Amino acid sequence: MTTQKRTAGNNPRLRRLLLSFAGAAVLAGGYYLLVRQLAYRMTYHFDTVIKTTPDTIGLRYSPVELDFKGRHVSGWYLPAARADGPTVLYCHGNAGNISGELRLCKARLLHDMGLGVLMFDYGGFGQSRGKASEAGLRADARAMYYRLAGMGIEPGRIILYGESLGTAVACALATEVNAAALILESPFTSLADMGRATLPWLPAGPVLGDSYATLRRIAEIKMPLLIFHSREDEVVPFSQARRNYEAAREPKTFIELSGGHSDGFRSSGPVYTAGLKRFLLERLGFDAAAGRYVRARDPGVKIERTAGVKLNLKDLKNRG
Repeated sequence: MTTQKRTAGNNPRLRRLLLSFAGAAVLAGGYYLLVRQLAYRMTYHFDTVIKTTPDTIGLRYSPVELDFKGRHVSGWYLPAARADGPTVLYCHGNAGNISGELRLCKARLLHDMGLGVLMFDYGGFGQSRGKASEAGLRADARAMYYRLAGMGIEPGRIILYGESLGTAVACALATEVNAAALILESPFTSLADMGRATLPWLPAGPVLGDSYATLRRIAEIKMPLLIFHSREDEVVPFSQARRNYEAAREPKTFIELSGGHSDGFRSSGPVYTAGLKRFLLERLGFDAAAGRYVRARDPGVKIERTAGVKLNLKDLKNRG
């Protein structure tokens, strides 16, 4: 008597089962790629055209350009009114570039408070080059932080400032380096949460995973924190900013703005400016009205604080 080995070829039931598994795998792979592509297009809105420069609104500035690890980062440095004044490292949102009218308006407000400003574009935006990704954006911000250190601006005079997508970049940077303070304007909790808020019918959370996870990181922050957000924000839900705030350590401050996602700082007028000045005075001892420190400040310690910092000054080639 002979026995016949059963294979998928002569076992219709097994063949149907294998075909079902193969079809499901193809569908899952296609869904994964579709969601990732959709998320990329919704997250990054590139603009490579520089429309104007700070000098057109009366701000003195110097171009800053860095090359490192195959990336090129371009930015503008607006010096503080006093040589020992604080400097803001400005991480912008997911659209346009540093030449946007609202961003220059914000730079003007910050500069008028006696603050220096280093604003820069991530890879793919403005004149910066490199792949746009969470790792890439974080590397660009870290490089500019090190550029400030190379200019002799110690950590105790550096303020990390992020808006919209840049809040996740600035928050991540704040877990790696020392700085005087962290300011977040319209911060979301994570990319997955934004996906659920924007497209609730699309189960994208498992695909997006832990991308731009501010809520997870914010409890690690050990510097004064200021959060701005508006209930009228049409992009990032107000509830996400509150969740970030509640998860953060003291000292922390929350200031509610009015107006939309991009122009809330301007629509709020003195609520924004007075709130920021009060934060600078109470948390940093910097009097924006006088343009100087009114109490001794902590100059900061070493630039590196954790093993997560892989970039150092030797990696950077300054072209500014």
